[in-house]
Amino acid sequence: METAARAARREGAQMSDEPQARVKISRMHRIVDGVADALIAHTLDGRVTDLNPAACELLGWTAQELTGREVWDFDRTASPEAMRAGWAALRGQGTLVDGLYRRKDGRMIPVELRSGWLELEPELEPELDREIVILTVARDISMRRSLEERLLRKTEELEALVETQRLTQETLLRREKLAALGGLVAGVAHEINTPLGVNLTACSLVEERLGGLRAEVLGGTATRRRFLEQIDAVLEAARLATANGRRAADLVASFKKVAVDQTSEAEGEVELPGYLQQVIDSLRPVIKQARVRVVVSGDPHRIRTRPGHIAQIITNLVTNAIMHAFEDHPDPHIGIRCSRVAGTDARGGVMLTVEDNGWGMSEEVRRRAFEPFFSTRMGRGGSGLGLHIVYSILVDVLGGEVELDSAPGQGTSFRIHLPERILIQPHAAAGAA
Repeated sequence: METAARAARREGAQMSDEPQARVKISRMHRIVDGVADALIAHTLDGRVTDLNPAACELLGWTAQELTGREVWDFDRTASPEAMRAGWAALRGQGTLVDGLYRRKDGRMIPVELRSGWLELEPELEPELDREIVILTVARDISMRRSLEERLLRKTEELEALVETQRLTQETLLRREKLAALGGLVAGVAHEINTPLGVNLTACSLVEERLGGLRAEVLGGTATRRRFLEQIDAVLEAARLATANGRRAADLVASFKKVAVDQTSEAEGEVELPGYLQQVIDSLRPVIKQARVRVVVSGDPHRIRTRPGHIAQIITNLVTNAIMHAFEDHPDPHIGIRCSRVAGTDARGGVMLTVEDNGWGMSEEVRRRAFEPFFSTRMGRGGSGLGLHIVYSILVDVLGGEVELDSAPGQGTSFRIHLPERILIQPHAAAGAA
């Protein structure tokens, strides 16, 4: 049993601690009132017990108006039932959610809510039971939401722009392919006229000589010497017709192969440098007219790729050199070389080098060479798309790389790297060598 003296000492100690506790509580209130985020305390049944000035400013209510109200009068994050269930599950842990507050003036505000249990021990009356409240820190995220929405709109606009650019690039690629194909058709038609003309002349000669020989035989005036002369003329004409017929057939075969490849994006196996030579053969009319020497060399390799894209790349590089590199050049030359690149990483594969001995490029032209619609001959036959399409096909479709070296008076070199993944195997001839 507690003695009177002990009770008096306990009562005296409580009285001496009371000012210190009040100072501690007052200090905590000042700290809470100075917090920039809204602090709202309420019971487990949703009745508001305490809040700081930032909460009043956020909601547009006074402290007297909010104290004692139910949370769902302003919290529209979820239904009252859902919020009660959420608070009951908070014991021992906190939660972070995006919510929605309704101000007194009716305006809705997006907020970030951090909530947790808080067990309060009475400072001045220790004999009272602990009080359990839910403490919520609310932060206005209107600015963040606005920025997120603007970013989302910008992202959608950029995605739409990228899609438009992709469709435009595909359209330009198709047009460039058709333009290149049209040039091939015109060039081949012009080139075929020569052997066809020779064949027509040879056939006319054969018809004339055989007709004359028949008349001489029927008239009885044919001699052995005359007969042999006529036969020799016919044989020469036949040999001439045969040679020019083969020339025309080879030209048509090369044109057909390359033309079909250029209009198709299907994968297939090709042998380099043999396929490159076929592409050059299909360009022979253009090359011949420009009086440019083109030499294809390299070790034979078979690769699996899209032949039409390889043909398009070589066609564009050769025609670009013919158009830009050799104006008034005394001895124009283009070399195309293919070689195996050793390596087990992405650097392995096949290297195609297309180089000319033309006048070269300035540094500014070299830097902008792959830009779309950039041309030093715009309005004089240049579309500004040839090298851009080379870059797009090689990088975006084939997954390769291209390096451009050029300087005034030193020619131009394109180094094209086709990655290891498209390589099948070295050709048997290369292994035998």
